[in-house]
Amino acid sequence: MLHIEVDTAGAEADLRRLSSDLDREMQRALRLAGRMVEDEAKKRSPISPTKAQARGTGYHYDSKKAPGTLTNSIGIKMGRDYVDVGVMSGNARKYAEKIHDGKYKLGSGSKAKGAGVGPKFLDRAYEENEGKVRGVFEKRANAAVARVA
Repeated sequence: MLHIEVDTAGAEADLRRLSSDLDREMQRALRLAGRMVEDEAKKRSPISPTKAQARGTGYHYDSKKAPGTLTNSIGIKMGRDYVDVGVMSGNARKYAEKIHDGKYKLGSGSKAKGAGVGPKFLDRAYEENEGKVRGVFEKRANAAVARVA
């Protein structure tokens, strides 16, 4: 008679540790990816002109629209298995939706900010950096696997 036995106790422990490490690393990856997309969205978001920019172009300067309000309102909200990037609350949220989805001419403040500024700034922040975001997740997953191997 041939008797073959497999001891899986060590493998089960390794798999439990991998699962726990992978969970932790994916949370880190979500935060890193969220921050990356947040930074990119801030670079692409339109901005009201400063008083000097408005004066130089003849644009009406509105003191109620402080330059950078929309940009500074962009943030992340972490969940268990997700990250939201955008303007999460307040008056800026409705404005952000209008500016994100609308059609408009860029003003002097936005033009001075540089290339890439304009509509769909949140969508483009992710889409134009999708490979980098994927790389963040791959790197964190590989780190978890390497600790168990």
